[in-house]
Amino acid sequence: MLTTHSSVPTGPDGPASPPRRPRWLIVLTGFLLVASIGCLVLQYRARDYFALSPGTAPDVSELIKVPADRAHPHRGKLLLVTVALRLKLTPFEYLIDQLDPNIDLVRASAILGTTPRNQLTQENDQLMSESTQAAIAVALRRVGYQVTEEGNGAEVAQVMPGSGADGHLQPGDVITAIDGSSIPTNDALVRAIRAHHPGDVVHLAVASPEGQSRTETVTLSLSPASAGAQRTFLGVAATTKGLKFVTPFPVTIDAGPIGGPSAGLAFTLGVIDALSPGSITGGHRIAATGTIDLDGTVGEVGGVIQKTVAVRDAGVEEFLVPAAEYRDAKAHAGSHMKVVQVNSLDDALAALKALGGDLSALGTPPAPASH
Repeated sequence: MLTTHSSVPTGPDGPASPPRRPRWLIVLTGFLLVASIGCLVLQYRARDYFALSPGTAPDVSELIKVPADRAHPHRGKLLLVTVALRLKLTPFEYLIDQLDPNIDLVRASAILGTTPRNQLTQENDQLMSESTQAAIAVALRRVGYQVTEEGNGAEVAQVMPGSGADGHLQPGDVITAIDGSSIPTNDALVRAIRAHHPGDVVHLAVASPEGQSRTETVTLSLSPASAGAQRTFLGVAATTKGLKFVTPFPVTIDAGPIGGPSAGLAFTLGVIDALSPGSITGGHRIAATGTIDLDGTVGEVGGVIQKTVAVRDAGVEEFLVPAAEYRDAKAHAGSHMKVVQVNSLDDALAALKALGGDLSALGTPPAPASH
């Protein structure tokens, strides 16, 4: 019979205890475990954020081309401003960026919305294209030229609850005719509605987002914003689908790799300046940011803190920003740059006139449109 013997060492009081691990090894192991978990957490956090940092401030005159016989070069400068957007952050960059007051970490979902990450550049390019078209049209009209619009109907963006359109139209529908008369643009829709009276019944030819055609019978009402005037109201906010502008001569804007709509105001001012015999900047170095609507409204943008830092470092004397973002811009402007809040193109032009800008070539501001 084969017997076995224990190999555990014994002492006078019985079996000996196993040797203890050094305290430093236990501490180091715990530290490495915590660090590993922390890195893993940071890695996942970094994937959910984009970083906005100060970008560039190019001169818009270098991006705008008008016919040579209509161009007027000037001493002053009009600058647009960009932000640098980093879509991929390492855990180390995520930590370092949090310590930089000029960098904002923004949740990716806040920038992307429903847009897939790989389509963000394409969407920004489209927004820039639409923005430059609007800037050219607004600028030409403000200087006094006639610009007409072409399109494929009035596309509904919003339906007002309780209006005549409520229950008949929805966002994405395209109104192509009213009572048999073609509606190629949003302006045509406005004119057609204003030609009627509250209580009138109209028949709308509508194409759904899926391309299906139908007819909707809608009773028009009095606009709740009429303020005593008898303004007829359909109850939708709409834009022109497939909008194109017919201009009296070619004007082009080459934004290069810059995307998004936030240079609309800067491009509008740049085209006006190029076509004006007198300098609208008064020879000063001016920067501007903000979207531009066809009625001249200036809309807010993102990354205004980073844009302010960029134009401050570029030696700008005055920075025109949307009113909603004035406070952030003012807080980062430093002591040598003035920040001016604007709600419209005319606000921006008034600020330039106060600096000595020559606005003598400008026409009458266009009347706002509503329906």
